[in-house]
Amino acid sequence: MKLVAVVALVAVAVLSVSYKSIADNKAVDEHGDKAMESKNKAEAREWFKSPSHVLFKEDRKEVMKFVEDFYKAGSKKVMIVDIESHDGKDFAGGLLVVLPKDQAARKKVFEVGGKADEAFQNDPTTDEGQKYLYYTFD
Repeated sequence: MKLVAVVALVAVAVLSVSYKSIADNKAVDEHGDKAMESKNKAEAREWFKSPSHVLFKEDRKEVMKFVEDFYKAGSKKVMIVDIESHDGKDFAGGLLVVLPKDQAARKKVFEVGGKADEAFQNDPTTDEGQKYLYYTFD
């Protein structure tokens, strides 16, 4: 009986984590869709060309390296989103990675994403068929 109870608790925990992951990914996709429709976005490589474009806390060179790594891995687009302007400077709110449909490329992008999760202190993200990866800079 104890074994059945333990198995049931483990199953509930696994399902809860999986459901949370799917719910989080759905929220990221919804935010990503809105960000892509917004005027407050820019392609990341282009955005970083201007010295008046800044990050609040993140290291510029580190973020730029992740942008290149995401593209090399197969990302379709890497965007700076949720841009806010203050005192003549544009501040990045986050990095939005448009995921490829190709499974081999997705796997490579998620490998880079795992490193970005660590660097930006995000919870690990798994591939649940979502459209985007999102990293906030606040």
